[in-house]
Amino acid sequence: MMRRLGILLFLFLFLLPSLSLGEGKLVISGGTENTESLRERPEERGECIESCDIVRHFQTYQEALRVVEKEQMTHLNLGNVPYSVEILGRIKRAMPQGAHLHFSAVWGGHAVTDQDTELDLGYVSQNIRAQEIADLLFLLPDLKNLDLHTHTELANEDIAPLVDAYPETELIWMIHLSRKHLVKSDATAYSTLRTPDEDSPLTAKNLTYLRYAKNLKALDLGHNRIEDISFLKDFPGLRILILADNRFTDIAPLEGLTELEYLELFMNDITTLEPLSGMAKLRDLNISACDGITSLAPLDGIPALERLWCILNRSLPASEIQRFRQKHPSCRLNELGGHATDAGWREHPRFAQYREMFLSGEWTPFE
Repeated sequence: MMRRLGILLFLFLFLLPSLSLGEGKLVISGGTENTESLRERPEERGECIESCDIVRHFQTYQEALRVVEKEQMTHLNLGNVPYSVEILGRIKRAMPQGAHLHFSAVWGGHAVTDQDTELDLGYVSQNIRAQEIADLLFLLPDLKNLDLHTHTELANEDIAPLVDAYPETELIWMIHLSRKHLVKSDATAYSTLRTPDEDSPLTAKNLTYLRYAKNLKALDLGHNRIEDISFLKDFPGLRILILADNRFTDIAPLEGLTELEYLELFMNDITTLEPLSGMAKLRDLNISACDGITSLAPLDGIPALERLWCILNRSLPASEIQRFRQKHPSCRLNELGGHATDAGWREHPRFAQYREMFLSGEWTPFE
């Protein structure tokens, strides 16, 4: 009996240091500002002090929360804990602004640590709540890329404020234009792929959140009911733009899109081409069935223009067409046909290329 007690005493004394300092225990540093919901800025974070290496045990997360709130810890290492990101977020929000919270946890079946720089949430099979995304962003100060595009259950109204609040992190998500039309936020090409006879066309209201697809180079919104194109001011880098068959009359927002190479405006009630005058790189332009256009003079300063379609432009004088043709002999001008795309508009090799872009979601430069 005494021998057994002696062995137990020896084991206790031998293991005691590892129990207090061993890996997987809780290291404390904390503080509180309960209203703080955003990740601390780099300039607000001091260097982690030596206590960051100390791991302490807590019986429950409630105990950890009480200690953090009471002692206003500025450095806390929770080690490997079975806490959700929501609980971890509560603990960190109880710490002073700029405090360090270190942890390792399993969330959605995947390991997450405070030092992660990239996370792909495609592995999480269950639906994710927006609050969980907010907690992740707050807990991971070095996170640069968060991919959650497979989780289409997340609404624009939930994710857009997080994108604004954490500009140092690239959030990849599905922007909902409608129940049918979703665009990946990092896409470089997007098309609604609509035909004139389809139901549920998009309006300007549907495009409120499109500005978060900031990498777009090619955009096709043809055959919708868009009455205002002001949203296009957010896309100065567009190379391809299709706005055919909509309901807008003012093309002033196009003035800043000086990188455009391909533009379809046919079947819209526009009266002037003046906003296009600075598009020095424009190569293909279709303004067919825009009855209000009376002059092509704004296009005179576009040296790159190779193709100009103006079929069924009833207010455009034949003399103006002839003048433009003489001034720009290298530009193929077509005014003959019964439809806006007649006479081979879509038979050009560039059409096949941009069609592939819209199917793949990836822009590729024209040769």
